[in-house]
Amino acid sequence: MSKKVVLVLSAVFAVLLFSAVLPALAATNNFTGTLLASNPAMTNRFLTGCGGVTGAGTFYYQTFTVSVSQAGDYVYSDIGYLDSDDSTIDSYVAFFPVGGFNPASPLAGCVDSGDDSAILTLGQGNYTMVVTTFSSDVTGNYIFSITGPGEITYADAACSNPLPAGSAVYSVPAGAPTFYAADLSTQTTFALPAGTWWISQFSGDFARVWIACQANSVWIPANAVAR
Repeated sequence: MSKKVVLVLSAVFAVLLFSAVLPALAATNNFTGTLLASNPAMTNRFLTGCGGVTGAGTFYYQTFTVSVSQAGDYVYSDIGYLDSDDSTIDSYVAFFPVGGFNPASPLAGCVDSGDDSAILTLGQGNYTMVVTTFSSDVTGNYIFSITGPGEITYADAACSNPLPAGSAVYSVPAGAPTFYAADLSTQTTFALPAGTWWISQFSGDFARVWIACQANSVWIPANAVAR
């Protein structure tokens, strides 16, 4: 059975499971970045739920110190894979105690990990978050979200574009086209997925959306925001 077929079946089950088990989700935390051949690599990577490792390969990775504001179950969603956009890669994420990740032994100390669409159970506090790839020898841009009861934010210098003070979480129920500025002539080539997003500013007919620490903010039509 292909990964795509398994994913569809898993997603249907996950929707039913999430509806029955999880509390109302409060925040969507979005992460973007780029894995390069110049990044460090491990020869095995963790499986979902820290349930084992893959066969030998070359898995480039990045590590970040992140802070989880509230304990609970978080839904990991690999947007870069699920949207079938070839410009983004199939990524993988795992959480470890701060400083506890050893690429030579990637299961040691693993708190939780996920692929495609998975539930991550995390306590409140700081973690080392490891971002890598599903397949070996892959580089490129990644984008994923982690939705749950609290905020997951960068706790180190990795955050080059920090969340502006006074920002608030709003629902963008149908998604929206994006713009570089609050001007119709600056439309970008990608759309904001439906979900909950940080809005840092409203200006006329536009709302400014904070995407992630390593991404520039974008503007969307204000009428796409539920308020």
